[in-house]
Amino acid sequence: MLEPHQQRVVEEHDELFLRTTKLGLFFATDMFKSLDLAEQCRLSKQWHIMGDYVEVLEQRIAAFSAK
Repeated sequence: MLEPHQQRVVEEHDELFLRTTKLGLFFATDMFKSLDLAEQCRLSKQWHIMGDYVEVLEQRIAAFSAK
C-alpha cells in the first residue's frame, strides 16, 4: 500500500507518460509536419524534457519499494 504522497507520484507519472506518448505520436502527423521548423524543434525539446521527467518519476517510484 502506498502512502498518499507516493500515490500522487504514481498518478503524476501515469498522466505524464500518457501525454509524452501522445506528443511522440503527434510527430508522425501531417499537422506536425505543417508546423514551422522552430515550432517543431520546441515540441521536440518539450518531448525530450518530458521523457526525462518521466524517468525521474520512475526512479522515485522504484525507490518506494526499495525502502
